[in-house]
Amino acid sequence: MLMVQRFDTGDRPLRPGPSGNRDPLAGEVERRTLPPVGNQALGSIGLGYEDNLWNGLSAKELEQLLFKLSLPSRSPVLQKLLVRAMLSDVALPEGAGERPGHFLALRLETLRRAGRLQDIIQLTEGDGQRNRQPTAQTYHAYAQLGLGNRQQACREANAIPVGTPSLPRQTLGLSLLLVAYCAAAEGHIEAAQLNLSLARDQGLNVSLAESALEKMARAGKPQIGQSEKIQLPDYLFLRLAKWQPSRPILKHAGPNSLVAMSHDDGIEETLRLDALEQAARANAADHVSLANAYKRQHFDPTRFNQPLDNRFKGARRRAFLYQALTAENEPHRRIRLIKSFLETARHDRLYLILAKMIAKPIAALPLSERLLGFAAIMIEANAAAGNYRRASEWAVLTSATGSVQNDALLHWLSLFEIAQYRGRARADGDLQLATRNALAGRFGADILHRLVTVLDALQYNIPIPLWDAASRTAQPSQGYLPETGALSRLKLVANRGNVGKTLLLAMAALGPDGPDGAHMIALGDTIRALKIVGHEAEARQIGFEALFAIWPRQASQ
Repeated sequence: MLMVQRFDTGDRPLRPGPSGNRDPLAGEVERRTLPPVGNQALGSIGLGYEDNLWNGLSAKELEQLLFKLSLPSRSPVLQKLLVRAMLSDVALPEGAGERPGHFLALRLETLRRAGRLQDIIQLTEGDGQRNRQPTAQTYHAYAQLGLGNRQQACREANAIPVGTPSLPRQTLGLSLLLVAYCAAAEGHIEAAQLNLSLARDQGLNVSLAESALEKMARAGKPQIGQSEKIQLPDYLFLRLAKWQPSRPILKHAGPNSLVAMSHDDGIEETLRLDALEQAARANAADHVSLANAYKRQHFDPTRFNQPLDNRFKGARRRAFLYQALTAENEPHRRIRLIKSFLETARHDRLYLILAKMIAKPIAALPLSERLLGFAAIMIEANAAAGNYRRASEWAVLTSATGSVQNDALLHWLSLFEIAQYRGRARADGDLQLATRNALAGRFGADILHRLVTVLDALQYNIPIPLWDAASRTAQPSQGYLPETGALSRLKLVANRGNVGKTLLLAMAALGPDGPDGAHMIALGDTIRALKIVGHEAEARQIGFEALFAIWPRQASQ
């Protein structure tokens, strides 16, 4: 029998801290039946997936596939598809009917690993079941802690029935870890140590938490190596021990730790903003959250008189430029600010997020010959923001006016043709522009082969000269390629119409670096498989992600 000591934590601001070389919660969810939760208990979230999402997939196989994934996904579109699948109210996979609570734990653990704390809140609050289901209650409390709501989280953690015999080992360990933190937050070190010991018995790595408690007992401050992987539980305990995170730690912090740092009012404001940007790079925070954080930054109003001359760096500079460009109405000045804003994240995974953040200000700029001097940045910015039609209009305008020598911006139309889902309406003529540039030697071998790979996977009629141009160059061999047989299995599953299984195998096939880091064979087979199971729009976005970063900004360069 577990002897768990609980204490109310009161209402104090969150004070977390980092560590751990591995995620203390990593590992399989124990295969034991939970108290009945049922699919109905989660509410109808209604994200568009049909009831047959998990057809052809057993509960055991689903668990194995999920735990093999590198999460969060580096691909924004695959991250969204995974979250959508985890939140969807659909029929349980084969074999999960006798233990639906285990399936819930699996979904919540996947969202936790993906850094989606807000989505955990959404799933666990479905149909008001949170207060009646220990698994949902545990993950809800975990997410609340990460979001800075310690009082509510500890109230929930202390109410979790950890003595429930059927509670999965994973969930039990996490609940004990939460109870230990809440006890430590009230200064009850011995109770916290007891619960940490119990959590360790459930397979969790609690070494950093125990180290933090030891330092608290001796009024010392823990020392954390700059290269240690920092997960949320570690961060929470270390902050209780008055550990102060520094900027180098951001590179080694897990996604949930980064979100917690962004909500931690006990650390310097700029570091909080840096943490949120890093979370956004990991697809653990969206552009809306980041935009709101930029808006909250305070600046001397006089600095906006010369916004391009400011001396701010990094996240502060982006916040300043964001405020300046959203307040600017004069088109020329706004474009200059947009260009400066995006240039701060050039060659950075933050680039697409920043572009989506300012999609409306970008699209609102008039399509005018008076602004053609900014056509290149307008095309690129609209493309990054997903405004493909507007970007195409800018490219066509430059050609119509003859303002850009040799139609050096029209090659973008080939990329926009890939990115846009039009149903049956396809503009194969735009591929002639890519052919023209390929024959002129303006596309490098990597771009050329990736372009042909993506077009072939999307079943375009590729112009023969484009094929020939690609065949005359050596096919790049770099990029992630899954184990032998994985791509054949992906094709087989897609042809059977197994949507959920295809999604998970596709994510695994692309590897940890996403579309732009995948081998071309894996890239093509992934796009092809997703298209087969009805995800053509997402398949096109994967093609765009694979090409955008290396796409020539001007074909004449």
